[in-house]
Amino acid sequence: MRYFTMLISLCSIVAVTQSQSGWNDLTPGTDLPGLYGVFTLDGSDIWVVGGEGTILHSLNGGESWTPLEGVTTQTIYAVEFINADTGWLACDNDGWQSVLLRTTDGGATWENQTVSGGNGSPIQDIEFIERPGMGSVRGYCTGGLSYAWLTDDYGETWTSINGACGEGSFVACSIVDENTGWFAGFASTLNPSTVTRMNEAGGTWTPQANPTEQPLRGISFANSEQGIAVGNVGTIINTANGGELWVSRANDGSGWQGVFMTAAGKAWAVGKDGNIACSSNYGDTWTMQESGTTSILWDAFFIDDE
Repeated sequence: MRYFTMLISLCSIVAVTQSQSGWNDLTPGTDLPGLYGVFTLDGSDIWVVGGEGTILHSLNGGESWTPLEGVTTQTIYAVEFINADTGWLACDNDGWQSVLLRTTDGGATWENQTVSGGNGSPIQDIEFIERPGMGSVRGYCTGGLSYAWLTDDYGETWTSINGACGEGSFVACSIVDENTGWFAGFASTLNPSTVTRMNEAGGTWTPQANPTEQPLRGISFANSEQGIAVGNVGTIINTANGGELWVSRANDGSGWQGVFMTAAGKAWAVGKDGNIACSSNYGDTWTMQESGTTSILWDAFFIDDE
């Protein structure tokens, strides 16, 4: 099995191209602002985004990078593509307007998409998933005071689905099929839960119990039952039954910022001080790995050749 990953830190990009070979620094220079999100379709065509409107694009697996200038000056928290031409950027708010940008020509041009029904908070995560038998995709994005939105027309229109979410702050989501997903973030007085399950494409929302009660910053599900969430104070929790029970897992990390899990149950958590932890059993046990950096790692993305 062959894995590819990119990990984003304040100034560093580290990658592994074989699961046994360790981590390699692919940072293009030393003057980058914070880098917060990464996405790749095939391990060669890679997008990295971050502060001050930073967009980096590589077509050779990270050996060289091309910056895209003049797209936005806002912080970009996440990037997602559904093919080589069509993708989205999840951006900081512009005044009282939540901002998403879409390209349909591989990043040559970008258009602003209207996200209505929110409170002008940053969009911090975005995820698209195929709709089996329908020849289309459904997209979700989230950010701010438990706001979430849905699109069925490639982002031409985004519909608010936050109805019963309360007033916590969602910062991450993991969508397992067109109607089901999990949203994670920070608690509030009106919504003490830090992880919430969505069903019926936002028709129902079910708060779930986080045994650590710590804020969560990343979440990833391998399937409809097995998921991992990570967060403050070294928090790693996992579930084997769709979130009916979340279990706290021991690890040697500090504050975790992101997590990614493959369908086969191999997972990586990334966070402060360059920490990387790896699990081969859906998050039950974790082993620390050496990243070669002490900067914060914000995000991880893997593909495999199976």
